[in-house]
Amino acid sequence: MTGPVAGCVFMTVIVVACQRAEVNGVSGLDIPSSTANLVLALALLAALIVRPSGITGGREIPWPHAAGGRRGRQPASRCGVLDQAETPTPPASTIS
Repeated sequence: MTGPVAGCVFMTVIVVACQRAEVNGVSGLDIPSSTANLVLALALLAALIVRPSGITGGREIPWPHAAGGRRGRQPASRCGVLDQAETPTPPASTIS
């Protein structure tokens, strides 16, 4: 989940910076409207070409566990779902 979050933050920063530059200008230069969209497209292409395995390269940031210990998912049998052995069999069809 680290990669998508990092990518979203990265792209949002680029778009917001370009939108502010469109409104306020950069060093006295007026930037045409829709430049943010063009820069976003170029940033996406550059990210795909330069980092084909993703921004984080598949690595994840380890999150600290809760104070009471880690509570994982409960097995299906404890969640009210029947086990494979407990699954009721359908009635036999009576075809004459």
